[in-house]
Amino acid sequence: RVLLGGEVLFEQGERGRDLYILVSGRLQAVVRQHNGQTKVIGEVSRGETVGEMALFTGEPRSASIVALRDSVVVKVSQEAFQEMIRRHPTMVINIAKLIIQRLKRLNLAEQLAYKVVNICLVPVSKGLDRAGVARRLADELSRHGKVLLLDAAAVDEHFHSPGLAQAAQTDQERYQPLVAWLDEMEALHDFVLYLADAEPTEWTKKCLRQADEILLLADAQASPAFSAVERWLAEGEETTPRKSQTLLLLHREGGAQVTGRAARWLKQRRVKFHHHLRWSLRKDFERLARFLSGKAVGLVLSGGGAKGMAHIGVYRALVESGVQFDLVGGTSIGSVMGAFIAQELSPEEIFER
Repeated sequence: RVLLGGEVLFEQGERGRDLYILVSGRLQAVVRQHNGQTKVIGEVSRGETVGEMALFTGEPRSASIVALRDSVVVKVSQEAFQEMIRRHPTMVINIAKLIIQRLKRLNLAEQLAYKVVNICLVPVSKGLDRAGVARRLADELSRHGKVLLLDAAAVDEHFHSPGLAQAAQTDQERYQPLVAWLDEMEALHDFVLYLADAEPTEWTKKCLRQADEILLLADAQASPAFSAVERWLAEGEETTPRKSQTLLLLHREGGAQVTGRAARWLKQRRVKFHHHLRWSLRKDFERLARFLSGKAVGLVLSGGGAKGMAHIGVYRALVESGVQFDLVGGTSIGSVMGAFIAQELSPEEIFER
């Protein structure tokens, strides 16, 4: 069975006596708590099983299972499972180990932190050099791991099949090999950067379904109106879990001040972060790559009145040591110094002020 990204395999509380084996893709287990909120309790990777608890106990499903990206699962009925363990008794031990590991993680209340692998870059303004931005981002990400940059043309070229990237789910003969290959590429790379089309084409929808993180690429000087792709995303959020989104404001001219342009974009969008990307400055792309790879560095400065001037010396020492800051915070005088640092002033310029 093919599951589209965001599609629910089964709901918490449902009756079911079937086991599922994940052939490709990734699934997420979500529980609905007493207060009505949902909590992610785990993920299911290729080769793992899901639904085994209900199969063994006959009780309702303990969690909802949602496809994080386009996935393929094999359904195993209770009768078929019993026949399998009759022939291969050690299967029970392996499944028991999997159940114990999951229960142990829940009992220890382990914080789940999943690495971003699939990144979707989608343009939301017209006239952007989306391919150029993607190449620059891929170059910076390559300093943190193995990167694959994919667009529709690259997929068609790999399969020697024009139009394959735009294949819809209904075209199973072309669609399933593509899903399997994308899953294989995910396993072979630290980052897969999907470059979506400017319109909600089948390729764009596929990119968004595969994504762990969605990057909305916008021209900082253009109109902040919703794009067609964003409208399609908003419609899907009514029935599927919302994915993490980051707004990238591209400044194609100038390299100094970029303040005052984010508010109108953020007013109508719910994004996790927003970043200013100055085309002429490599360091902005380096910073974005550190955020995406989980290696961003923050600096937080304390209060202390006049003693806060010491922050300038500490800042100078860190800069001279080659430390790069990606976000700054502070309290009292520390917030004042942090504001200067956020403006990218040098220690000497801060001291003069």
